[in-house]
Amino acid sequence: MRYTKSRNSARLCSYTPPNGNPNKFFNVLGSIFGTVPFDPIGESDCFTLNDNFVPGQPFQETLSEDNVSWRLGADYQATSTTLVYANVSRGYKAGSFPTLSAATYRSLRPVTQESVTAYEAGIKTTFADRLIGLNAAAFYYDYKDKQVRGKIIDTPNVFGVLDALVNVPKSRVLGAEAEITIRPTTGLVIGLSGTYLDSKITNYSGDYSFTGQPVDFSGSPLPFTSKWSGAVNIDYRHELPSGGTPFIGVSVNARSSSDAALGGRTIAYPASPATVVKPGVTYPFAIDGYATVDARLGYEARDGAWKVMLWGKNIFNEYYWTAVSPGSDSASRLAGRPATYGITFGFEFQ
Repeated sequence: MRYTKSRNSARLCSYTPPNGNPNKFFNVLGSIFGTVPFDPIGESDCFTLNDNFVPGQPFQETLSEDNVSWRLGADYQATSTTLVYANVSRGYKAGSFPTLSAATYRSLRPVTQESVTAYEAGIKTTFADRLIGLNAAAFYYDYKDKQVRGKIIDTPNVFGVLDALVNVPKSRVLGAEAEITIRPTTGLVIGLSGTYLDSKITNYSGDYSFTGQPVDFSGSPLPFTSKWSGAVNIDYRHELPSGGTPFIGVSVNARSSSDAALGGRTIAYPASPATVVKPGVTYPFAIDGYATVDARLGYEARDGAWKVMLWGKNIFNEYYWTAVSPGSDSASRLAGRPATYGITFGFEFQ
């Protein structure tokens, strides 16, 4: 068990650069939306609108939190080659204040700490005279106030819907994973692994991209959680009479589709002559599933004195993206690396 108490004080505001014009614009906003009189701000002054929608006053707040994290587990050595285990634990991620250019106080308010209660049970074993090894586990994660990138309306609605870190009151992940290693013959090692994740938001209503209307996200998956992922790895080494060892290997990594934002597979850009979307893209915040193949070929001298390896990553040049960077009216994909080849040479001093 561990007890943690934290105190985080912030004094935040966005400032007009010297010879800039934001102060003029926010003076106008303050005169339109402000509920109290204010002195117009000048160059280099704080322009973020406060709760009265007038500029000039930095946002100040203190976030005080405490928690008790803990873990309870049990291992059982069923046989000389089989271990069964189970554990339950609770952990926390600290709350924080954002660091960004904010038009209003709402964008500067902190997210509070998130907690997860994790339940896990699994097995680690070998059989067939240790030629086959198996690790497998099932788990359930119960989140409260999970910190997720979401949307807020920057009231007064001047800049529309903005990205922000938000607290999702309740969400969970149900999953299982397994890894098997097979050594069918001398020098050959085959590795197989797979993961299943069923993530779900069970309670959260937030602002929706582009429309500014509140939406119930209950039932939506958490961002960046592919339901299926897995890998196959095959390596073969053959020691020669001279003591040298040529080797060859190939790896395949794959994962299914996921969302880059809350409700990503349902968010479409509004139909408009001014909207430019890549042909064939309906939901820009959806990440398609993909698979990549890596390969390697090399030679290692006796006792590992030196080694040379020719390698290739994503050798079939699969186009895929790992994330989407969203803005208030645009989004860009962060693409994975294309086919990449290289040679590595290493040696060991005796």
